[in-house]
Amino acid sequence: MAQNHPKSSSFAFLSTFKSIFIHNPSKKSSTITQTQLTLLSRTDPEYEIIKNLFAITPKIHVIVKLKMPTKLENKHEKYKRFLVKYSARNINTVTYKMFHGTKRWRSCDLLMFNDQGVDIKKENETPRYCQNQCGLCGILQQGNRKKCSRSRKKMWFAQDANTSLNYCTYGTKTKVMFVIDCLTKTPPLNVFVTGKEKATLPRYLIIFDDPYYFPVNSTN
Repeated sequence: MAQNHPKSSSFAFLSTFKSIFIHNPSKKSSTITQTQLTLLSRTDPEYEIIKNLFAITPKIHVIVKLKMPTKLENKHEKYKRFLVKYSARNINTVTYKMFHGTKRWRSCDLLMFNDQGVDIKKENETPRYCQNQCGLCGILQQGNRKKCSRSRKKMWFAQDANTSLNYCTYGTKTKVMFVIDCLTKTPPLNVFVTGKEKATLPRYLIIFDDPYYFPVNSTN
């Protein structure tokens, strides 16, 4: 079981994050059908915010910013407006950034590890998702899907990255974890559980080395 590690609340970071990056729903953008992945520079303010929110002090290889397909973004925004309208709250107090650990199959061909770090493999500028639909590739393409849950179609998200670490691939040094925008009228207490796919939207992917990993004649 992962050790507890002191960290700052995602709620404290949220106000800072909102003040720097304001979503403008009136701004028109082109429709996208495939998730766009953008590697953040370590000097990017977003990189520093997500790194501090993660706060379990591992070696972070890369942080990838995600722009999900327009249909998923629109459903999420529509549900957000619904919560704001019927709960008499504002957008900042129904949106919480939380973590979601998932599996990356050993046969997954999306990531390439080398001396310089981690690269995302592409074919004709399209990420090379694995054919086995591992958790990493599935969420990157379709968002969080309740049909993939092993908990009676309920999806789990944690405020503390250490909690989500328990759901990452076991026995591998390099792991993957998502930062998810979760929508709820009631502030979550450590864990947020929902059966509504529209209540969640992946925003970032963190590729990192497990700080508790101990090799036993195994390879990455």
